[in-house]
Amino acid sequence: MRRVVAQFASVDWCQRVRLTRSASCEKQGRGRSRCRALVLDDPIRSESQGYEPKNIGSTGHSIGGTLAVMLPLRLLAKGEATPGAIVSVSPWTDLTLQNASVGENEKTDKMLSRGTLELFRAAWLQDPAVDVADPQVSLVNADLTGLPPTVVYYGEYETLADDGARLGRLLADFKVTSEVHPMPEGQHSFILGAGRVPEVDQSIRQMGQWLRRHLGA
Repeated sequence: MRRVVAQFASVDWCQRVRLTRSASCEKQGRGRSRCRALVLDDPIRSESQGYEPKNIGSTGHSIGGTLAVMLPLRLLAKGEATPGAIVSVSPWTDLTLQNASVGENEKTDKMLSRGTLELFRAAWLQDPAVDVADPQVSLVNADLTGLPPTVVYYGEYETLADDGARLGRLLADFKVTSEVHPMPEGQHSFILGAGRVPEVDQSIRQMGQWLRRHLGA
């Protein structure tokens, strides 16, 4: 992951790379804690950081690619300012696992399988009573109206290929300024090949160009 961040930071559109993660947890004894929900609805505090929301990009890969889209949706629901643009890489947008690529690409995806996705889904949602089709966790069922410009990247060999492709179609349906870039023969979170795979480095440069065009617009 360090290599990925370094590659992003080396692109000349980026002044600073900052990674944040926040969760709401409760202690369960013996030093253990259970994370109940990811905190996504904190407003962007631009005054203290010196940046206006329109100059901030929301980016991530894998479940981070999902959260990169969920954050602006939560902010929109609260009437708050959103980031100026979104870069979503290998997002998981349908937790029902009904997309065909989940089964069809199981042999070509060296990172994920239906079994691992089911495991991750249970770890994320925690509560078995949660409807996995709920728009708050499955972006394919969400209202994407009002999202800032969004670009989606995914690998054609990954089990979540259809998740990325469907998100791209939905963005167009909701009239969101958007682009979709499938990586030929790309694995899940192919971006981890930054600094090693020329095609990945080229994709990162494209992401930087996208953000440069749309941040602050």
